[in-house]
Amino acid sequence: KYMKAVKVHIIVIFVILLMFILPGATYAANTITVNTKQYATKNYTVITPNGSTKEILKVVNKDGANNNLYSLRSGLETGSNQDIIYRETYNLKTNATDVMNYYRNTLGYTGITNIEYNCILWIIDNMYLPGTDTETEREKLLRNAELTNSSLTNDDIEFVQQMALWYYTNADANGGDNSLSLLDTYSLGNATKIGGQKLSQAKADEIDKLYKYFIENAIQHVSDYGVGEIRDITHKKPTITVKSDTKKIQNDTTSNNTIIGPFTITKSQGDVAYNLDINVLDGNGQKIPREKDGEKAFYIIKNLMNANQDITNLEEIVGTGEFYLKIPNKYGFNLTDVNLTVDVTYEKVYKTVATLLVPIESNAQPIVKIQRTEVTNFDMALRTYITAVNGKELPKPRIPEIDTSTIASQGMAKYKHRKDSVEVEQGNKITYKISAYNEGEINGIVTEIIEYLPDGLEFKISDNPEFIEYNSAGYAGTNISRKKICISI
Repeated sequence: KYMKAVKVHIIVIFVILLMFILPGATYAANTITVNTKQYATKNYTVITPNGSTKEILKVVNKDGANNNLYSLRSGLETGSNQDIIYRETYNLKTNATDVMNYYRNTLGYTGITNIEYNCILWIIDNMYLPGTDTETEREKLLRNAELTNSSLTNDDIEFVQQMALWYYTNADANGGDNSLSLLDTYSLGNATKIGGQKLSQAKADEIDKLYKYFIENAIQHVSDYGVGEIRDITHKKPTITVKSDTKKIQNDTTSNNTIIGPFTITKSQGDVAYNLDINVLDGNGQKIPREKDGEKAFYIIKNLMNANQDITNLEEIVGTGEFYLKIPNKYGFNLTDVNLTVDVTYEKVYKTVATLLVPIESNAQPIVKIQRTEVTNFDMALRTYITAVNGKELPKPRIPEIDTSTIASQGMAKYKHRKDSVEVEQGNKITYKISAYNEGEINGIVTEIIEYLPDGLEFKISDNPEFIEYNSAGYAGTNISRKKICISI
């Protein structure tokens, strides 16, 4: 939770190290038994280019667990008439070489390249997982595919996602007469039947649109995953910053408006989508609403020569240079000073783990188990300040004032420290207070803090028996000019 005084350091370090060690392991000891079944009560079939009818079955865990399983190679056994035991092997995100060698040496797909492999990863990262993802994620997928008021069911979406995976896992047979790796120019919707019935043209068009969305966007994002052993994407939130260093306040008596500006809003690089809102505050800190008494209470303008304009799409003022605020005087706000802040709401970010499952004995299709969790942030801030001289507390507290409103937009809080100096003399004992603040989104525990003392100060171990003092080489010592103080909590 934001800005909670907490206690963490060593524990976090060990957790992070383990996170880097585990993905590279193979999971040979874990097995699951799978089978296939129809999507819900519906039977999906696809007619291949040579007129053959292929039944498309859903891979399921026999024990009923929702593991989000997908086939990674069509044309092999499906397990529709038998249970098949699989063992977990490689993480597709961290064992790229091993997985591609499996395709080449075991499955005979000798021509698989980084292109097909990375396309598979993109589809897995961006598919919708019923039972794991929220309805918001479902709506996001359909919105990204430009499908509004879609009639597609979850079964339809899972069916299309399976077909999109086969497009790349069976790319060596892409467009073949009897292949389920169908060209994106092939109408999957018109070739599909559900329960033996052809689809309406509207639904067939939606099937095609979603199919092409996965295929076309996957190829566009190939370079995002690189060509190394580890192929995962670290998403970054863009930082939104407001500047008003040169703003002026002009009273336009002709129109009875006040013009304030210029302002600029800039955005750092980042790929996480966000929603932006602005807060306009008058000289008393009162928020000026967008509308008041049924009329606009402020306008956003780019050109002072065209003061009648009003920008309503806030993205038009992000990274596009200077803009101004025009505020009618009639509402009685204190316009001797006007400030602008932003509220940024970021879309949730998820981490997807894709594990290759291979059959232990049969010549069955390899499958992938997809697990997805929300990414949350843990971020600590350390603040040090003087509280007393020679045991006497300072008359004016130097505890920093903390503004947490910037965490969402800039990833950190603002700490306002007193700037006036504290007069001390040689031999004085200075008492510092060290505070740790959690600026992240999850709880944490601080077990150790390391602080470097400024030049001119000497750490007295006799006054701080609970502290451990280290010299620059990491050994205990007292005859050093700049000390590292380790506080174990």
